[in-house]
Amino acid sequence: MDDLRSPVYEKLRTLGIPYDVYDHPAVFTAEEAATHWKTIPGRAVKNLFLRNKKGDRHYLVILGIQKQADLRRLVKVIGDDRLSFGSPERLMKYLGVSPGSVSPFGLIHDTAHEIHVCLDRELKTVDRISFHPNINTATLTVADTSPFRIGFVLTVPQTNADGTITTTTRMITDIPDSTHVVLASAVATGTGQKVASGAVVNLVCGNANPTPYAEWPDPASSEVELHPTPGAPARGGLTLGRPAQAGGTETLTDDASIAALTSANTASSNVRLIYQTPALTRPVRISGTPTVSLQLAFSKSKANLTAALVSYPPTGNGTILTRGWIDPANRNTDQADNAVKPGRMYTIDFDLQPKDIVVPAGNRLALMVVSSDRDFTIRPAPGTRLTLDLAHSSLTLPVVGGSTTLGGAIG
Repeated sequence: MDDLRSPVYEKLRTLGIPYDVYDHPAVFTAEEAATHWKTIPGRAVKNLFLRNKKGDRHYLVILGIQKQADLRRLVKVIGDDRLSFGSPERLMKYLGVSPGSVSPFGLIHDTAHEIHVCLDRELKTVDRISFHPNINTATLTVADTSPFRIGFVLTVPQTNADGTITTTTRMITDIPDSTHVVLASAVATGTGQKVASGAVVNLVCGNANPTPYAEWPDPASSEVELHPTPGAPARGGLTLGRPAQAGGTETLTDDASIAALTSANTASSNVRLIYQTPALTRPVRISGTPTVSLQLAFSKSKANLTAALVSYPPTGNGTILTRGWIDPANRNTDQADNAVKPGRMYTIDFDLQPKDIVVPAGNRLALMVVSSDRDFTIRPAPGTRLTLDLAHSSLTLPVVGGSTTLGGAIG
């Protein structure tokens, strides 16, 4: 059996590709293997050996373990006739393996290059992937440099002469190929220091190592609507479902001399209205453009309107994550003014600035409504009153995982 593995290991060493091997009982289907793959790092896949109707073309299809192969659709993609699974005899002839051991490593035996490989597009972005090393009693994982970027800061565990391990960081200055990175300076240069064989390096998420995404906003984000409940002049609530009873109205009084952040961190104030969620029980990622729909009445025909998304930690001051502004006279269009009649309720919809941020567990998300924003709007004389109809107002957040994720975080 080791003779089947040896060519795989030798080829990977020749190419300079690092790998790890995990032994387990023999498995013959992806479903059987899944039991053992739970503890093996990397994306598990299924490998399908297929032939066309005539038997003159053969395919190796590699896709994520959770996916089902649609052979009819695959026929249309590759432009061949009807596909079916190849026999054990054909499998041995072309890939040199038996059923249950199919993997790309069998292509080592395809010296005539007769096998056409079809790779699931999603697997191209995976940083670690696992296959059988041409035998079904082991799984081999390989990794590459795709998660790394020049300028990222790498954390490396350094073993000292006395056996203790300390972490050191180095910036990545070059990525010459798929298996090597070049650091700004050498690691473990002191007497007796070393980086142990098999040591795991990592990228600490932060400003030094921004997370790359193929698209933005994250395609997994969806809009979640939140509704305010009374609490002025302190803080009201912010809930997923509409309150069972009408929320009534709450009023603020404009004062452009007070900064928005100051208002956000004042326990009680008539200058702003704040509505907050319960403390998050898990991190929540916002990716996209938050929006508000506010039904308000103004005491004067000219006024400012500002909305802000605030994150409050368990202790200490909150942070304004993003904010947006609108002139109520431009509630219908930016191209023309529509007069505001004092005392009349208007529904005003507008965007906050786009944002991508992970709000940590323990924090509370909040909607703050103020009139003038000292930092960004004109500063009229104080005194204009804004009255908010809570039952007809809402905040919509683009949450990765949607309402299920946010609902699970706030209960």
